[in-house]
Amino acid sequence: RLVGWRDDDGVAVRVEDRGAGFDVAAEAARPGGFGLFSVRERLELAGGRFHIESAPGAGTRVTLSVPSLPPAPESP
Repeated sequence: RLVGWRDDDGVAVRVEDRGAGFDVAAEAARPGGFGLFSVRERLELAGGRFHIESAPGAGTRVTLSVPSLPPAPESP
């Protein structure tokens, strides 16, 4: 399932499945993986957030959010 929304804080997307799931802590500690780390790092550089919930046998829910840009200053 894919859900997206926008509010005063910014834009967010949530992706959920009922698949096999995985141990989030074990995956984060695994050397050599750049997928989830790269997404989190890039979102944080943009002021965003990345949250993942998963457990073996319980599916996965990933939420990504990015803040709205401040309005551009008006030109004189």
